[in-house]
Amino acid sequence: SSQMESCSTFLGLDDNRLVRWDMRTSKGVVTESPAAATPLGYAGGHDFSRGTGFKCMATTGDGMIAVGGVDGRIRLYSDQVLSRAKTSFPGLGSTITDIDVTFDGKWVLATCDAYILLVSTAFRNKNGSLTTGFTHPMGANMPAPRMLKLDPADAQRMHGASFQHARFTWVTEQGKHERFVVASVGGCTVMWNFRQLKQSTAPGTQGPTTMGLRTCMDYILRPLKDEKVVQSAFMHDNFNRNGQELVVATEHEIFSLAAMDED
Repeated sequence: SSQMESCSTFLGLDDNRLVRWDMRTSKGVVTESPAAATPLGYAGGHDFSRGTGFKCMATTGDGMIAVGGVDGRIRLYSDQVLSRAKTSFPGLGSTITDIDVTFDGKWVLATCDAYILLVSTAFRNKNGSLTTGFTHPMGANMPAPRMLKLDPADAQRMHGASFQHARFTWVTEQGKHERFVVASVGGCTVMWNFRQLKQSTAPGTQGPTTMGLRTCMDYILRPLKDEKVVQSAFMHDNFNRNGQELVVATEHEIFSLAAMDED
């Protein structure tokens, strides 16, 4: 979103590289570069020797970076240091195919084929101040992820289809809060109420577990088309009349629909 904001840099990653480029001059004008020119050097970042297996990334409102890997790990990087993760959540054995993070950086959403992981990054440091795993190592304060899954009956109807592109509500302003989580699976869109999700999977609450993790299967599943839903995402607030409208893309068309009630 650098073109719409004051930020002048953009990020990129491959299997073993996480880097930042800056294509602009001090006046904010995009630099014109001839095709034969020397490739633009990194403004910051790191080439890892091996073993990271980066797959996807997302950024918070203030530029912190969440990275998902082939090994299932969720790595949290500050906006200042890209050579070493501040916090690394261990994987559960499945590749993270997509990742999202709330605007304030307190929650991360990681998509795997058979489930979606919801991870809290907020904790209180030794001084009692509230912070996140993006700026301080979480260590023993690292919580267990919460798992979002389809119930067995719905999973059977999906014939083994994988979850795709789990996303929070699209928030780009400080003080606003994400209200829903949405993903696609097969020919359906599946939605969770984020506020209820945090309550229903909170420590001490009763409910189902998977691999020892609190599991939430309280969702709305909307069969939409006979063809595969490629992605479902919430509209930006500037174009969202009631804060609950989705854009859904299938292999052959794009359309919008209302999401769900908040209560």
